[in-house]
Amino acid sequence: MASSSGKRVKMTAGQSSRGQKRKEKFYSDKFLTKDHKNHFASVQSRRLLMERTITLKLGEVPDFLEESSRRKWNNLGSYPEPANIAIIKEGKRIPFDAATINSFLETDWEGGDTLCQFAQLQQQDFDYQAIERAICRPRGTFRRNRQGQPVHLRRSDLTPLSKIWMTLLLSNISPCSHVSDITANRSLMLFCIITRKTLNLGDLISKEIYQCAHAAGSKAPLGHPSLVTHLCQLAGVDVSTPPFERPRKTIDFAFFMQYCLPDDDGLVAPPPPLPACRHARPPAAPQIDLLSYLTSIHRGQLATSQMLRELTFAMPELNMMYAADFDEYVAWPGDQSHSAGVGGAAADEDEEEDDDDESEESDDNIS
Repeated sequence: MASSSGKRVKMTAGQSSRGQKRKEKFYSDKFLTKDHKNHFASVQSRRLLMERTITLKLGEVPDFLEESSRRKWNNLGSYPEPANIAIIKEGKRIPFDAATINSFLETDWEGGDTLCQFAQLQQQDFDYQAIERAICRPRGTFRRNRQGQPVHLRRSDLTPLSKIWMTLLLSNISPCSHVSDITANRSLMLFCIITRKTLNLGDLISKEIYQCAHAAGSKAPLGHPSLVTHLCQLAGVDVSTPPFERPRKTIDFAFFMQYCLPDDDGLVAPPPPLPACRHARPPAAPQIDLLSYLTSIHRGQLATSQMLRELTFAMPELNMMYAADFDEYVAWPGDQSHSAGVGGAAADEDEEEDDDDESEESDDNIS
């Protein structure tokens, strides 16, 4: 095919195929490079970590509401709305710097280029004991690794006020799906909030969005989806096409009562009562000694029965019971197994004595 200038452009087969492949690769998938394509594929499997709204009424958790109002963070808990899933995962070129976020949240940083107190403390050695005293219940301490370095604080070790701030922190400021404990760096952030130190909220959130978007792996959730949807809408992006994802459970007074109060309602359990003082008992005799003791008693009873029977022969008017009746009357549980030998031997002796008496009487008669 001739060109408009009348000259024929000659192209080799290799040049034509390379140009065609480059053109098809760019326009077919809409990705600039292979890395962009791989990153987009990895983002599709990541879930959204939605923010939370705050609906506490006046007088409910007053310390929390007072500090939030003092910092002018009221919009931090009121902006979350359903997020556009496709926009979040596809990505748009919009500004999300600290000034833009502070302007949206109406939390303008008046310090200029000066670092906030939280950023200054990050550059210093942490005073972990001061953090524990400020945000923990009595005896609440950092969990440490083998090298003795603090790793995290358990949620159960925090005060109720620290717990509700931790909930907002891990959803709307520094998103994290693991809520049973708080890392050392986030505990410093919580410490600054409780102790009324300055924080550049827009700068914190801007850095969190960048780190979350560039996190390695496909399991890390995407934080600030509702905020990003708002920023896209302000930049002129159409965010009205579903699907959407709603914010997480609202932080209200019922949430505070269920998840922020300690398990024991803040009461220290009384020490267990001391056991009653009991006198020491003599050690129990072995079973074999007990049987011997009962056997001895039974022998005494048999001897007593024999003497009473002899007394009956001497004094018939006493009308005393016979030996068999007596044995049956005083029988004990072990008599069936032991009385046969003992009682039988005694009966044999009685019969022998009777025979001797009868032989003696017959001898007397003969004489």
